Amino acid sequence: MADLYDKAVVSNSLSKTYSVPGARIGWIVSNDTELVDRFRVYRDYTMICDGVFNDALAVHVLKNREKVLERNRAIVLNNLAIAQEWIDNEPRVSWVPPKAVSTSYIQLDIPVDDEQFCIDLLRDQGVLLVPGSRFELPRGARLGYCAAEATLREGLARLSTALRQFD
Repeated sequence: MADLYDKAVVSNSLSKTYSVPGARIGWIVSNDTELVDRFRVYRDYTMICDGVFNDALAVHVLKNREKVLERNRAIVLNNLAIAQEWIDNEPRVSWVPPKAVSTSYIQLDIPVDDEQFCIDLLRDQGVLLVPGSRFELPRGARLGYCAAEATLREGLARLSTALRQFD
């Protein structure tokens, strides 16, 4: 986008695309040098530099980005199909299917507040969803599905168990 639009500000990180959220390394690209300098000053003020391990990890991931992205894409697409099959058979859940990302928003057909539902779900089933109301999208949740296939299937089964209380 920064190459197409002179006012674009593009940000990215290792977190989602490269599946390295713990490294907390990202970047911003813009043609607006004044804005970039303001970001740089803010970054220097808040953190000065990344840890040596995080920096080395980021370099390794980016040097091997094609392999990392190929692996991640295979996991995401496989798990996306699993999540879609689950949604197709779960009457209380709908979504606009994402193309190839590791998280999405699911709409929940439930008669309770999504925040309380997610708290109860974590307590009773050990499944963590982020309530949609935290993103100003009530009656839903952020569903992450970039996990081992068995973990994803077990989590979705437990989510279905929690949803059955409303039948």
